[in-house]
Amino acid sequence: MRNEELIRSIFIEGLREVRKWFQDDSSDFLQSIFSQISVKDRTGNETPFYVTPSFMEISKILKEEDRKILLEEKQKVWQAVHIKYCDLSEEFLTNLSLHKAHFLLENLGGTIPALNSEGKTSIYDTYKIKAVKEVIRTRKKGDTSGPANLLICGDLSGIQQFIYNISSQNALKNLRSRSFFVELLSEHIVQRILDSFQLHRIHLLFSGGGSFYILLDNQDDSCEKLAEITHSLETWFAKQFNGRLYAAITSVPFSDENLKSHFGSVMKNAAYNLFREKQAKFKRLIDTGKFEFLQKCDPSYQGCEICFKDDEALHQGKDGFYRCSYCRTLIEIGALLPRAKYVYKSAKPSKNSIFIENSYYILTDEKYPVNSHDIVWKICQELSELEGVYTEESVPLISPYTRLTKDLPIKDEIKKRENFLKEILQKDEVDDKVRTEIKQEMNSLADDTIASLEWLAESAKGAKLIGALRMDADNMGKILQSGFTEGISLERLSALSRALVYFFKIHISRICKSKIENPTNITNKDFKDLSKGRNVTVIYSGGDDLFLIGAWSDVAELSLDIGKAFKQYTGNHLDVTLSGGMTLHDQKFPIIQMSQLSAKALKAAKDNKQACWQCRKEFLTCLLFENGLCGRKDSLSLFYTEYEASLGKTLQIERQSRQEDSPLRLRIALKWARVKEDKGIENEIKDYIEDTLQQYWRAKDFLPRSFFHRALQLQTVWYNSGCLYMPQVVWLLEKMKKRLGNQIDKETGMDYYELLDRQLHLFEPYRLSSQHIPLMWLIYLTRGGETSEGKVDRGETF
Repeated sequence: MRNEELIRSIFIEGLREVRKWFQDDSSDFLQSIFSQISVKDRTGNETPFYVTPSFMEISKILKEEDRKILLEEKQKVWQAVHIKYCDLSEEFLTNLSLHKAHFLLENLGGTIPALNSEGKTSIYDTYKIKAVKEVIRTRKKGDTSGPANLLICGDLSGIQQFIYNISSQNALKNLRSRSFFVELLSEHIVQRILDSFQLHRIHLLFSGGGSFYILLDNQDDSCEKLAEITHSLETWFAKQFNGRLYAAITSVPFSDENLKSHFGSVMKNAAYNLFREKQAKFKRLIDTGKFEFLQKCDPSYQGCEICFKDDEALHQGKDGFYRCSYCRTLIEIGALLPRAKYVYKSAKPSKNSIFIENSYYILTDEKYPVNSHDIVWKICQELSELEGVYTEESVPLISPYTRLTKDLPIKDEIKKRENFLKEILQKDEVDDKVRTEIKQEMNSLADDTIASLEWLAESAKGAKLIGALRMDADNMGKILQSGFTEGISLERLSALSRALVYFFKIHISRICKSKIENPTNITNKDFKDLSKGRNVTVIYSGGDDLFLIGAWSDVAELSLDIGKAFKQYTGNHLDVTLSGGMTLHDQKFPIIQMSQLSAKALKAAKDNKQACWQCRKEFLTCLLFENGLCGRKDSLSLFYTEYEASLGKTLQIERQSRQEDSPLRLRIALKWARVKEDKGIENEIKDYIEDTLQQYWRAKDFLPRSFFHRALQLQTVWYNSGCLYMPQVVWLLEKMKKRLGNQIDKETGMDYYELLDRQLHLFEPYRLSSQHIPLMWLIYLTRGGETSEGKVDRGETF
């Protein structure tokens, strides 16, 4: 029914081409999809980047001169294929199921160029789209009226409020369970549509971040089927979540001509239809009188403490809080997630199952008998676990990086707390309520539980604070519509979507585990400690954005690692960029406000635009031209506060009124790549934050702690009033000149007096306007620090 044999035969054909590429002494390698994107005028001398052949690994991006490495990687992968998959021999290919053929084609053919593609399209994307088109062609009926093709697109709205509006108790466990639920919900909707239209998953062009695109043939009853699915989902959303969650689903019919050469206009129409759908939530239910604005019965006295639902009987937990059945189930799911390995779909409820619309999804660490359930998802935390997807014929669900209590570096402190709680429990005078609270806290200290905010904060270097980080790829909508140098095509859309999913789903976990070259290490931690991973938990990472929470010192370093990794992943692309915002919080700070403030920090980063530098002759028609500004964002806002944001806006207004061209006195966001007046590129984050901070860190042992506090105070006066008291800066440095002048920095060969004089005394507007960031970072790192043996007493004051 789903043309599975047709798809399988096309995939086998693709695997034959994979085999031929490996066996031939071909010198062609696949150009990175990012090399095919450009906003500025091309000169014809651009150097393309190439993707290393890989199998279940993140590919490297290399230049033409690295051909030797490309050839070595090719040989390495082919050896693995020889051992595991019998050289893709005809006998081996003949016995492959569709699922296994799809898995091998994606993981082998995704980094190899197809024939006659000039090295620009992978074998996987070529044969995937070929299979989709062939299925559409065979399913078409001669009497179908109207356009022959259909693009179904959908997007979940209300996700932010649903995930983050929770209490701080067991916050990370609840956040992860709700984030997982959203991903499972998106999978449910996608699978619901695929099953209804009898489609294979290859018709799914993109899925991530609650959004999806499905390409299929346009049948006479397509609108009717989609309306039925939408109505069923809307009814369930309205009943279960009181309208807080909503799935906007729409479709765009289009012709074969648009499929071949004008697919960009189809995507633009889809985005417009989706926008309109979001502005009319539950309109069909409201028009038919099926949306209940008023409850049929009086609300209960107690509302659910999480979702505030008050129209059903609530369950009082052992902690005394009242919760609805669904929120209680999500909390139970959160406890299962760290050890869950499979998700099974079932028509009947069972233990550890959660209900979505018309199906139950069972989380378990056990493998059920083959064919006992319609579909199975395998939860993968490592790339190596994807091998199980091949053998078990399951759909992969990539689990975000999660920090467990047993992995924290403060095991002794946790053990002391656990022993203390046990001693209290042994006392007879402890009442039942206190006993319940103590047992709950002891459960949260178990090795296999998600580390709590309290213990993540305690794991931080220096100040015991929580860091919240949001990051998001810039201008993806514009790039999809108009960013490809040769125009958008199904193959390019597939390749770009896959590249983003690989980065945000797979590579982010590797970065959190410090499985990258030269992870940021400001405090010179031992490599053994660094290799144990960061003390953070990724709440969500997928599509083109992420949100994570953890020990502030790890979150800050991780923000630099992710930015560097994305630059490497895209070949230092100027147009495909990433922005991020980070905030600091007390461990008791409400999660919803952490989310909101980090979102403001991200917006501040995305608002950090420089004047248009006219990288193309027709710059007025540039898709990134915005009122005289260049729309390339590519920025990071660290330690964002609303006070500094407000001050920055005030200074911006003052500068505009005076028509000044100089940089702001205070900048709260810096660029990974700022284009200078001579068209050179400056990495502000490396030059003004990372390098400066590392110099301060190396010099700190020879200075009293108050030195950096005083330096920050002088900077603050400059930001607020525009007065930089140079005599005080000079006095601050001269007081320490004798001590610093005798100490040589091994990294630069300069003495520390020269280094600090350059940072604090030399008037460089761009450096001075961002000096508060490395100073604040160092002050937080040294808060509560210990005096180094043989060094100056850092508690000394001026």
